[in-house]
Amino acid sequence: MTSIVSSRVTNKTHYARLGHATQNLLPRFLQEVLFRYENPLHIYSTCKGNYQLYKYFLKSADWTKINEAVTTASFRNFDVPLIYTILRNVHNTTLMPTRKWDNKIDPLPHKTNTGDDLERCRRTRNKIIHRGNTEVSDQELKNYFDEFRGIAGRLQVICNKKNNEFVTEFEDLRTCCMDEETERKYLEDIEEWRQRSLEYEDQISQLKEHLAGKF
Repeated sequence: MTSIVSSRVTNKTHYARLGHATQNLLPRFLQEVLFRYENPLHIYSTCKGNYQLYKYFLKSADWTKINEAVTTASFRNFDVPLIYTILRNVHNTTLMPTRKWDNKIDPLPHKTNTGDDLERCRRTRNKIIHRGNTEVSDQELKNYFDEFRGIAGRLQVICNKKNNEFVTEFEDLRTCCMDEETERKYLEDIEEWRQRSLEYEDQISQLKEHLAGKF
């Protein structure tokens, strides 16, 4: 994380940190988790061979990323929703969260299997992107980063990372200096991600209504 000298820290700066955490750090770490389960060279055939993914859940933009993964042998363009969707559908039994997928209650703090952390990543990302208030208090920032730290600590073990690599990146982001231009860019990115997410959720809602009508 690049540090640029600035003593100015505002509640919007906190929100910018959260945006960077959920849209850059979490996806990058989850890309490595996905790599433990899937080979990027075969990800197209894997997804196409899964009826739910192929028929309902993957959008054209997702298939573009999936094709890029085969070409580049990398998941570097995969975001949290796409990784979550693939792992949930392809490895449903292996990665089932303690309370199963989409439970109304968030994963309990002492439930820490990989599926629980996948749920935490998805839910935390959505809470941050969809919160109407961009003002994040010091206590809120601490609470979020405490959770990030716990998730990172467990994911780095799965990915065989040394020297506390994932946790250190969150700790650096939490305390680094951030200039106004960087903050503004992160805030603009969050708004763009929010709009995309709203469009995606609308598509999913329509899909669920369609599926409900079939049964």
